[in-house]
Amino acid sequence: MILVAIDTSTEQGSIAIARDGVTLAVEASQGGSHTVWLLAALDRLLRDVGLGRDNIDGFGVVVGPGSFTGLRIGIAMTKGLAAASGKACAPVVSLDAIAAAIAAAMGSAMKGDCTGRILAPVIDARKGEVYFALYKVEKSGLRRLREPAPASPQEFLAASAGAIVGGNGTRLPVIADHPGIEIVALPPVAQQAAAIAFSIFSAGHQVPPEELEPIYLRIP
Repeated sequence: MILVAIDTSTEQGSIAIARDGVTLAVEASQGGSHTVWLLAALDRLLRDVGLGRDNIDGFGVVVGPGSFTGLRIGIAMTKGLAAASGKACAPVVSLDAIAAAIAAAMGSAMKGDCTGRILAPVIDARKGEVYFALYKVEKSGLRRLREPAPASPQEFLAASAGAIVGGNGTRLPVIADHPGIEIVALPPVAQQAAAIAFSIFSAGHQVPPEELEPIYLRIP
C-alpha cells in the first residue's frame, strides 16, 4: 500500500511517501506558507521514487492538535487530493506521531530499546499554553497514559517530570531552560504519521475525505 502522509500541525511541516508504513521519501518545509511547498513537494517525492499520483492508495494527515491555520491547510489539501482520486484517509493525532518520533529517535540514540520510559510530546499552542500528552514505551508499542490537552508550560513540566520530551514546544524558554529536562531532536514527523496511517488502514478505520475534521482542543 502506497500512502502519502502530510503534517502541517506546526511551522515545520513535512510530507512523506511510504510503502506499507515504511518511508520511501520525505521532505520537510523550510518555513513559510505550507500552501506554497506542499503540492510541489508531493510531486518531487513521487518523481524521486518513480511513482505518480495514480499510484497513491490512500492518504494520512495530521489532524491536530496544533496550529489552527496549519491544520486547516493540511486537511483541506488532503481532502482535495483524496476526493479527486477517490481514495480514503487516515486521521493521525499529532501527539501520537510526535511520541512515535521520540521513541524512534531514542531507540537510535540508545542503540537499543527504551521500554518502560515515559514520553512527553509537546506542541507550542501559543497564548502561553502548550498541547501535550504522555505515553509509555511498551514491548507492544506506545500506550497513551494521558490524553491530549492544553496546559501551561509549568503544568506540563510538573506532569512530565522524568519523561523524554520532544516537539516544538521545547523551544519555549521555560521548558528549554528547565534543569534536568531530557529533550530529543526529532526527524520530520510525517514519517511517523505515515506508519500510524498504515496501521489505521490495516485496521479498517480509514474514513472518506469529507469526514476529516481538525482536533483543536480549544476554541480557535
